[in-house]
Amino acid sequence: MTNKLTLFLITLAAVIGAGCSWWFNNNYWQKKWTARELETARAQTFMQQTIRRFETASSVTVAQIDQSQYQELQDAQKDIANLRMAVNAGTRRLQQCQQQAAGTRNTSDQPAGMGNSTTADKGTGSGQIEQDILDIGEYAVTAIKQRDACVKTYQQTQEILKK
Repeated sequence: MTNKLTLFLITLAAVIGAGCSWWFNNNYWQKKWTARELETARAQTFMQQTIRRFETASSVTVAQIDQSQYQELQDAQKDIANLRMAVNAGTRRLQQCQQQAAGTRNTSDQPAGMGNSTTADKGTGSGQIEQDILDIGEYAVTAIKQRDACVKTYQQTQEILKK
C-alpha cells in the first residue's frame, strides 16, 4: 500500500507541478502577447492619426492652391477674351510675321508681335488667323496654369511630408 500511496503522491506532485508550470508560462506569455498587441494597436492608431493629419493638411493646401490657380486662370482667360473682343471690334490688331527666305533679316522698323495701334488695319490677313492665334494663346495659358498648379501641389505635399 505504501507503494501505491507513494506512486499516487508522485503522480499528484507531477500533475500539480505541470499545472503550476503551465499556469506560470501561460501568464508570462499572455502578458507578452497583451503588451505586443497593445504596442501594435498604438502604432496603428498613430499611423491612422498621422494619415488623417496629412490628408487634412494636404486637402486644405490643395484647395488653396486650386482656388488661387483657378482665379489666375480665370483672369488670364478674361484678358484673352477682352483681347479677342478688341481684335473683333478692330480696336486692336495682331501683327503677323512675314515669311522670309532663310538667312535674311527683318529690315522693317516694327517687330512682329502685338500691335498697339488703334487703327483697324488688318492687312492681307483674315480675322480667322487672328482668332487662331488667340486660341493657341488661350490653350498655352491654360496648360501653363495647370502645370503651375501641379507643381505647387507637389511642392506643398513634399513640405507636408517633411513635417
